[in-house]
Amino acid sequence: MDYVEKPLHLRSCGLKPALQARAAITEMIDMKPLNQNEIIQIIADVLGVPPAQITPATTSADIEGWDSVQHLNLVLALEEASGKSFAPEEMESMTSVAEILRALQ
Repeated sequence: MDYVEKPLHLRSCGLKPALQARAAITEMIDMKPLNQNEIIQIIADVLGVPPAQITPATTSADIEGWDSVQHLNLVLALEEASGKSFAPEEMESMTSVAEILRALQ
């Protein structure tokens, strides 16, 4: 069997293989951080409200459709758009636009 050298970004650097793969994909995509207007637009799209209704002070209690199912949809949309993954504890704390903005910094 021939030895094939791994690309530099997949060589062992103390990370588990899954983290190495994720780091490599993120490098390849080279996603730029979302700005506040983009985040607000995603929130508005997922929750079905006009972006003008969303401010950093908006909470899940302020929007009738922001229930547990829509919260999960929102988190998934934010993960996809940002390339970031959230821990369950982070997901639970993202109950306001301010917390979402903080999580995406």
